[in-house]
Amino acid sequence: MKNYKSQHVRSKWKVHSILSQNPKIKKHLPETRWLTLKNLQELLNTYSFLYTKPNIGTHGKGIMRIEKAGDQGYILYDGKKKTRVKSINRLYRIIRSRIGSIKYIVQEGIELGKSQGRPFDLRMMFQRKPGGPWTCTGIFSKLGKPGLIVTNYHQGGKLDTLENTLAGFGMNEETIEGTREKLANLGAEIARTLHRRYPGMHEMGIDVTLDPQHHIWIIEVNSRRPQFYPLKWFEDKTMYRMMMKFAKSYGRPNGY
Repeated sequence: MKNYKSQHVRSKWKVHSILSQNPKIKKHLPETRWLTLKNLQELLNTYSFLYTKPNIGTHGKGIMRIEKAGDQGYILYDGKKKTRVKSINRLYRIIRSRIGSIKYIVQEGIELGKSQGRPFDLRMMFQRKPGGPWTCTGIFSKLGKPGLIVTNYHQGGKLDTLENTLAGFGMNEETIEGTREKLANLGAEIARTLHRRYPGMHEMGIDVTLDPQHHIWIIEVNSRRPQFYPLKWFEDKTMYRMMMKFAKSYGRPNGY
């Protein structure tokens, strides 16, 4: 990848801090803090469940879910492992023992929308040729594997079209098209906002989901070689070809 010319920012916290300064974007961001005992306690007093994530990481690795369990304390989901604990101090110690010195963030839990019973998020690809404008080159969905807390392709997720997924979410054609427009507008605002701080950026994958009220929530923004190669197995390869056309302009020869 010697010729790959696209600046990226790996820190989830840094991305969140930049985006939260834009009022058009802030309402789509879940509350996010550094993982400390105090922050964990305060957020669990406010929300019914949380996610903890490595500040730098990809493919859904290291993500844990924490749920309140009433008088029973808390439940920690780490991959397929489920741990019940009584006290928040014990909960924090267990998390720390599993992550070591790695910096983690803790985040308000947003329940992923479900399409025909499977949790999903949506990936928006925004790309620009050097010196050109940001363009939405495609939106597709990632459907989670039953029993997992992430939707990533690398952990058993399945890719599908936006139309199929939102139809399975209960939307009609008109609502789907309206949602597509809202997604594209939000994605363009995110791309422009990050680009002002990092002018060498040429691509980013923006992951979002929808709650039952159809509000859009930003899950993650990945500017470090967001993958789209599985799209080449779609019957309609329009998105894949468009993404490849842009990617080659800034030295990325494939979607890996």
